[in-house]
Amino acid sequence: MDTLILGINGSPWQDGGTVSLLEAVLAGARAEGADTRLIHLYSLNIKSTPGLYSKSPQLEKIEHMPRDDMETLYPLVMHASGMVFASPSYWGTMTAETKKFIERLTPLTNNDQLMGKVAACIGFSKENQGGIDNVALDIARCLLQMGFIFLPYSILWAPGGDVSANAVEPAWAFSDAPHVGKDMVRYITLLQKHPIPWFAD
Repeated sequence: MDTLILGINGSPWQDGGTVSLLEAVLAGARAEGADTRLIHLYSLNIKSTPGLYSKSPQLEKIEHMPRDDMETLYPLVMHASGMVFASPSYWGTMTAETKKFIERLTPLTNNDQLMGKVAACIGFSKENQGGIDNVALDIARCLLQMGFIFLPYSILWAPGGDVSANAVEPAWAFSDAPHVGKDMVRYITLLQKHPIPWFAD
C-alpha cells in the first residue's frame, strides 16, 4: 500500500527553522519508503471556517465550505496516512494560519475521516523563549479531539535542551525528528496490514 505523509508548514517562511525541523521528520518518513508532500499554508488562500457545525452538525460538509484552496487540500488530507503539523510560536501559541487550517478540517472530522491517521506536531521559536512547547501541545490537543494518533516523542519543539539519565541533548528535537518520521511510517504499515475498526461494536 502507498503511504503519504503531509507536512503542514504554518510559518510564513519557507526556509526557516520551523520548516527545517518539519523537513527532518519528512526525511525520516521518506527514508522508510513513504511519499511526502510539503504544504505552505501562507502561500494558499484559505478562508476562515463559516462555523456551520455550531448551527447544525448536518451542515458541516465540504460542499458547504468556502470556495478556496482547501478544495485541493481535502483530497490530499483524506488520502494521507499521516500528517506533520509545524508552527512557529506567535505569542505562545500556533499561528492563525495553522489554527485556521485545523478548523477547516472539521468537515472531515464530522464524518470520521481523520480517525486513526497518525500525526506529529512541531513548535519552533527563533529564540529559546517560553511557549514553544505550548505551540506543539495546542496543536496536539486539537488533533487528538479529531481522532489522530500520536506515537512516542512525536510532539516536538525547538530550540531547547533535554537532560536524561543517558545523555544531555542540546537540540533533542532535531535528533528525534527523523526517528519520528520513520516510526510514523512503520506504525502506518502495521495499521495497513491490520486495520483497526475504530469505534466498532
